[in-house]
Amino acid sequence: MKDPDLVGQASLNGTPPFISIFLSVGDGFVKRATFQAQGCGVTTAACSVLTGHVVGKTIEECRLLTPEAICLQLEGVPPDKMHCVHVCLKALHNAFNDEPLAWDGQQ
Repeated sequence: MKDPDLVGQASLNGTPPFISIFLSVGDGFVKRATFQAQGCGVTTAACSVLTGHVVGKTIEECRLLTPEAICLQLEGVPPDKMHCVHVCLKALHNAFNDEPLAWDGQQ
């Protein structure tokens, strides 16, 4: 995306997946969302669901997006790949300069 209004990046403690979320925001809503991801298929799928979900939403609504909502759209995520969903959401929250969602590695 050329000239995004907000950019969020995240990784798993400096290791893949590496995710960048780019947002165009106007009139209080996310107008466009794209991503770059370096990781497995679950990472790409989670980012795709996330960017599709946030378009047309307010930043406050975007902040309410949960790992469970992404997993539901993906029709499930293997337990050993849940970190991909969490890193994706961490990138989104970093775009808003939020504290990352707490995650205990379970789920």
